[in-house]
Amino acid sequence: MNSINNHLIIGLGGTGGKVIREFRKLYERESQINKDIKYEFLYVDTNAEFMQHGDPNWKVLGKSVQLDQAQQLLIESANLGAVINNPAGYPQIEPWLQPVAPIKNLISINTVAGGQRRKFGRFLFANRAREFLGKANDRIKLLQTNRGSGVKVHVVCGLAGGTGSGSVVDVVAQIRKQYPDANQVKIVVYALLPEAIPKANWDSGNYHANGYAALAELNALAVGKYLPVD
Repeated sequence: MNSINNHLIIGLGGTGGKVIREFRKLYERESQINKDIKYEFLYVDTNAEFMQHGDPNWKVLGKSVQLDQAQQLLIESANLGAVINNPAGYPQIEPWLQPVAPIKNLISINTVAGGQRRKFGRFLFANRAREFLGKANDRIKLLQTNRGSGVKVHVVCGLAGGTGSGSVVDVVAQIRKQYPDANQVKIVVYALLPEAIPKANWDSGNYHANGYAALAELNALAVGKYLPVD
């Protein structure tokens, strides 16, 4: 890679948002040490909890380090019911959406939620994939104006919930499709596995299954045995 001075941190779901928040606090204190190293951020979630303007949890030393709108993407407001009723009408996602019968048994046809159902998290991301790539491209191009054109992309998420577990493979695949040269854009995934014994009320039924499924897909992707539906 020509340079390792440029870093894009992508946070997926609640865990990704918290990691970015705490890193921003640290970075604010340490940013004067090495001005050659540049960081950019993109936070993607189905929940706007960590995106609220003026959230005091983003303050450090009296200064807010909250992300701006260009560095955030809220993936919500998708008509899941219409897709489930007519999956053939959505050929881009039908191959991984099928079978739809279990989805109908798990959730009301009119309900849209990421929750701990990774297929729903993936569905919500799919509806905003182009917007995600647009925002990611903007962050990467901004970094490439720094010394050297190489960028290291750090994808941070938890694998127990629906958002991180459901979107992490597509996030990696879409970025790699856009930037096929791994010497110029390197991608590293930092995935938090579900605890063996989660806290009370944390496991709604898919806690460990989400982690297993996402890890299996990431491993298969890494060795070239899994090609996600575009």
